[in-house]
Amino acid sequence: MELVYTTSSLDEANEIKDKLENAGIPVMIAGENVTRIQLPFLSNNLGVFVYINNQYDDAMSLINNPEHKVTTAVDIDAFYKVIESREMKHYLETKTNHIIVGILLVITIILTVIIILD
Repeated sequence: MELVYTTSSLDEANEIKDKLENAGIPVMIAGENVTRIQLPFLSNNLGVFVYINNQYDDAMSLINNPEHKVTTAVDIDAFYKVIESREMKHYLETKTNHIIVGILLVITIILTVIIILD
């Protein structure tokens, strides 16, 4: 997965998601649950990621130019059927767990630094 857009607005993230998916580029919004936690030391940024790495250039071009013609489009419905399959679901859960562990590690380091500096 490749990050193509960040925002603190869930509405804006969903607009980007809709624009990309309507053009055949499946995406995931990461951080939707984190934005519901209002802590001053946490970023409320959401990340819009393309699932298929070779669609990164098309996604970036479409975000910057609504007239861009996507050359790497896929059938969105067929793609999500594959995603929902058991094997893919396990793979994505594992990747998500790695991301969550990384975020928790960063938060732990930040909190440790804040405690030490106090």
